[in-house]
Amino acid sequence: MNNNSLEALDSFLEKEPLAVELISQAWKNNRLSHAYIFTGKDNNKILEFVKAFSKILLCNSKNALDNCQDCKIFANDKHPDFRVFSPPEDSKFIKLEQIHELISICQNTPIISSHKVLVLEQINFLNVFGSNALLKTLEEPKPYVTIIMTVDSLDNVLPTIISRCQIIPIRSFESIVSDENDFNFKTYVPKTYLEANKFANEFFTKETQEIKVFIATLQKNLWEYSKNNLHSEYILNKQVNFIEKLETYLKNLDSYVNPKMLMENLFIELFENRDIFTWDD
Repeated sequence: MNNNSLEALDSFLEKEPLAVELISQAWKNNRLSHAYIFTGKDNNKILEFVKAFSKILLCNSKNALDNCQDCKIFANDKHPDFRVFSPPEDSKFIKLEQIHELISICQNTPIISSHKVLVLEQINFLNVFGSNALLKTLEEPKPYVTIIMTVDSLDNVLPTIISRCQIIPIRSFESIVSDENDFNFKTYVPKTYLEANKFANEFFTKETQEIKVFIATLQKNLWEYSKNNLHSEYILNKQVNFIEKLETYLKNLDSYVNPKMLMENLFIELFENRDIFTWDD
């Protein structure tokens, strides 16, 4: 595979550096997965990245820079080896028939590409029957098929499905994030439960907006740390799960919750999850 293909992801480098880095490393080492879960709160942003990645996988000339017939067909939404399955408007869940159709397509070899990409949107709307049906296909993947799933949070996905996929987090940080260059998240990771309570008390007197800025900045720094210190998929998945919870804290601040209790819970979680990061000290 030609590394030039990843130029198609250049436009995502600034806002989604971790996602680009994960794909780039896998591409460079020829270790692309047969199944991915792209996780994030904005499904439209996820799909934008997914389509760029799919174009790379489907491009027979291996540059995905819109200068070949494959890319032109893809740009016109007519590529026969690319399919997106979305939750139907008339149902609360993704229909089992859709999963069966996806599984059936997996059995057929690609039509014009050397690869086939099937996208399953918002698998948080996948019921247990659909999940079990999909699981067998993930366990016995076809070498020419890549299945890409999207979801708002890994909490809404069966662990058995997560364990068979590469997780790609999509995160864009808003202007709420502090511009402080000297922010070191390690200084805010408690070493004891007593220290967690101490940190929480320090934030108790702060305004809600100031607490929001801290949590958003903490989240950004944790993602940056994860990008620069890539470990196993298992560790990365735990990091993604933890950092996703910070978004829940941000939302809860707008729900008239007790700020002190909220910050106590946050710092306790930081303490209890400190082992998923590799400390230099």
